[in-house]
Amino acid sequence: MHIILNNLYCKMFFLNKIKTLFKKTIPLLEKVLQSKKETVAMISAISSAASAFFAWKSADISNRSFLQTQRPWISVEVSIGDKGIIINNDIMSVDLKFTLKNVGNVPALYSGINAAPEIGITSDKRIENLERKCQSKNIKHNQVDTIFPNEIREYDIIYTVLEKEKANNIMKSGMPYIGITLTGCATYASPNEEGKLHSSRFIYEIHQRYENGGTYQVKIPRNGEPIGGKNIVFDKWMEPGSFKAD
Repeated sequence: MHIILNNLYCKMFFLNKIKTLFKKTIPLLEKVLQSKKETVAMISAISSAASAFFAWKSADISNRSFLQTQRPWISVEVSIGDKGIIINNDIMSVDLKFTLKNVGNVPALYSGINAAPEIGITSDKRIENLERKCQSKNIKHNQVDTIFPNEIREYDIIYTVLEKEKANNIMKSGMPYIGITLTGCATYASPNEEGKLHSSRFIYEIHQRYENGGTYQVKIPRNGEPIGGKNIVFDKWMEPGSFKAD
């Protein structure tokens, strides 16, 4: 009988120990499970955020790709017009021909030329002049047209370069040569981008070809004799940023 009671006591002792152990273990297990749930929730939230970011990025890239391919792109070539460079009624003028071609896939809206030949523009002022002319708020078109894909438009524009008084002063200096710089841009809009104006910018130095085959600054013509197109050379000024399309 004594042995049975001892065995029973041992069993009860161990059961109590196990019960106490379980009481201590269960809260720990619950904390572990709660921690795992929070970790899973955090991972899920991060995964969702990453998925949303990559979806947005993919859509943004697709949209940009669409706009780059489904927009107009205007190329510009400049040459001397039929009248060349001439002094008439005491005003020295230059006749310029602009050839615009839409190499993009959609029409170029509100297309036009915003340019002007200027004398004595130093290198450090050329980009500044270009930016001033081609900012949206300063655009003053000589022409405004819609140019369809692969369509070519030509514009013949006569600009005043020098008035008589200034020409006479230069002639009196004994150096009747002038440096003419053409700065400007073709500007246009896309039907797929509301409110955005694109521009194809350029800077040219206009030189004269002389009998020895060399080129130099333009010599002021005397007696109203024009300088013909075959004797005028356009040299692209290749300072970074001087010629670009955006």
